[in-house]
Amino acid sequence: MYIIYVKWLFYLVIIILCGCQGINEEKNIPQSDLPSEEFIDAVVQLSSGVHHRAIMKAEILKNYSESELSKGWGLNIQFYDSIGNQIAYIIADSGIIESEEVFSLYGDILLTTPEPSSLWCKELYWEPKNELVKSDKPVRLKQRGEVIEADGLRSDINLKRIEFIGNVRGKIKDEY
Repeated sequence: MYIIYVKWLFYLVIIILCGCQGINEEKNIPQSDLPSEEFIDAVVQLSSGVHHRAIMKAEILKNYSESELSKGWGLNIQFYDSIGNQIAYIIADSGIIESEEVFSLYGDILLTTPEPSSLWCKELYWEPKNELVKSDKPVRLKQRGEVIEADGLRSDINLKRIEFIGNVRGKIKDEY
């Protein structure tokens, strides 16, 4: 009797494990689409004319040919203005390059600028063509010693023109 229970328990565990293999947590990447290329310590450069607009370094980068997506982990992205000066820097756990027009970043994300400004969030979208970043998830911005939190934001890449979304809260210095 004991052997029958062990066998059924073993079969149940196998069925559960096989059933879980179909779960795909990677956003926008079909289960059937295996990576066509995988790179370690990859460097991707986005250029406009002779100037770099951004340089992305990824610890791991996978290209998916069927869905025309790339997914990276351990991302470091440097942003440059039209004359080659670094204007921002992003560190993100992971990201998906959906096209040359939309980059989606996920996990622990930190965007910093030379001013210095720092933006923390869990999800951030970057539109290289418009040089905009946006998030519909909670954000925390620190600029000039002031901290502001909001339900989301839209901003230029160097955090100079910022539009906060939803509930905005924080401490700012009263200079009057």
